[in-house]
Amino acid sequence: MLISGGMTAKTIKGEIRTMATLTSKELTALEDQIGCEATLVKKYEAMACLCSDTRIQQEFNDYANKHRAHYNTLVSFLR
Repeated sequence: MLISGGMTAKTIKGEIRTMATLTSKELTALEDQIGCEATLVKKYEAMACLCSDTRIQQEFNDYANKHRAHYNTLVSFLR
């Protein structure tokens, strides 16, 4: 549903959310950032697997989880 001012409305689980319509440039930037976040998740998970020190391994896993959350947030803009 289109709302005045370039906003679209979505119904998700009974609630109405509004989001701005993205330009092609914004969509491209969003897709690029999603790819970067996915790459960071993979790299931090790989580094965690290579560590023998559990404290450092946990740090890498924490970084991976932080970037996974960023990834999920960015993907939610596409829904």
